[in-house]
Amino acid sequence: MKRSSSRFWWLVLFLTLLRPPSVPSWLGPAVAVDGAPCAVLVHPDQGLPTLAAQGLMPVQWPEAGQQLLRRIQWDVNGSSPVRVMALSEFCRAMERGLNASLAVGIDWPALAELPRSCATVMEKVTAVPTRLFFNSTSASLAPWPSSSAPNNRRGRKLQRRVLRLMARNSMEELVWAFLLLMDKNVGEVEAVQDQLPHPSGWSLARATAFCGPQFLACMASPNCMKGLFCVARCHLDDQTCSYRCLLKYDSWLITKFSSCAFQKQNVMNFHAARPKLPHVKPVEAGLADFQSKFALEMAGSFDNTQLNVRAATRILMGHASKQKYSWMVAAASSEAYAQFSLQYQIWYYRKSVRRLYYKAVFLAEGRDGRDSWHSRSYQVLPLRTPGSWLFAANDGGVQLREHWYLLGADASLRWMVLYFTGSAKKAGMAYRGCMLLTPDGQVPGRSMMPIIAQALARAEMQPWELRPVNNTVNHTAGPPPLEGSK
Repeated sequence: MKRSSSRFWWLVLFLTLLRPPSVPSWLGPAVAVDGAPCAVLVHPDQGLPTLAAQGLMPVQWPEAGQQLLRRIQWDVNGSSPVRVMALSEFCRAMERGLNASLAVGIDWPALAELPRSCATVMEKVTAVPTRLFFNSTSASLAPWPSSSAPNNRRGRKLQRRVLRLMARNSMEELVWAFLLLMDKNVGEVEAVQDQLPHPSGWSLARATAFCGPQFLACMASPNCMKGLFCVARCHLDDQTCSYRCLLKYDSWLITKFSSCAFQKQNVMNFHAARPKLPHVKPVEAGLADFQSKFALEMAGSFDNTQLNVRAATRILMGHASKQKYSWMVAAASSEAYAQFSLQYQIWYYRKSVRRLYYKAVFLAEGRDGRDSWHSRSYQVLPLRTPGSWLFAANDGGVQLREHWYLLGADASLRWMVLYFTGSAKKAGMAYRGCMLLTPDGQVPGRSMMPIIAQALARAEMQPWELRPVNNTVNHTAGPPPLEGSK
């Protein structure tokens, strides 16, 4: 008994390592001098953003800046003042006395190439209490202007975390990095707070009392401990990194421990909620929008004006009647999705239980560095509005709840666009995103992009936010396990 009790302190120590860092001095709230302090993200006046270089369509910085502001406001929701500005506009605002407590600059030009409006305000810029200037080409801090220097270990840790997110050059990761800085410098951001661990003595005691056997079993497995520490280094709210770790060190011992400590005992006191914004409605389509052999076959499932549940589900099931899978992911806005190759999506109906299911089969790196196939399965329930569904699953011991929406589909099912928003409440994860799916995983031609853009606009998203998935990768994992889903 004494030996077991001593081992439980390893659980306490490990979970304590996951505590959110306290606010470092370099990110301390600024005192307003003239008006409320605001957070500012400053981008170049013109040019192609690196974060959109791999997107489905090209975009210039002015348009990208507007979308950045929209994405940030989804999570800030008016609780803190935030602005996204072009460099010349920012310099003019500083000249007029803009009170910025946080300034994040991306890909600023060299000193000799600055706009004229910036010539006299550089001293004011470097006086902003918290500054971070990022160079996306080198994926590091820009040599000029000077960023705020953290003066303690926690400050350096947070700065490395933000830089790691920004180095991925994706819209989603840039927005999250900026929200982390806002939460520490301008005011608490609810979306960030919901995804930060807040363990208490009582929650740790519950996990120690009820999850000891699971943790001891994990401690006895080097692979299980490597997986847990890999996630700890990622930070739990870094979904891209955390999910990669869980797949690399895939173990039923991690599942058992997570189910007990996180899902049942909520050791970190997480209460992550599904993102509420943007407000999304699925596409409404009548027979006139689907003049194809498919529409004729499904005519009995439509009324005169709208798509009903049966027809929407048939679109979701896609090509499953002709091949072993419904769709493949061609592009995704979420880096956590886009990082995996050869993502087969399978929707199928089990008549025995009268229920729709979803299975994802995809390629990911295993613990030995070799690629291996992984799969996840969900139960699917249609919601009241046709073209929307509730997805439920247990992934790695943690329960997921997601809402999916059909944003658009080609009349001949050459492509489909889905939007998803969900959370793993007890794991502190909330997420949203769009996926473009095709029968073979290849991105449709440019002639189809305008109508795909219209579908994405239903979720207030743009084609350049979606990154193509690498579906041409060479691997030695063998054929995908697509059987057993019918």
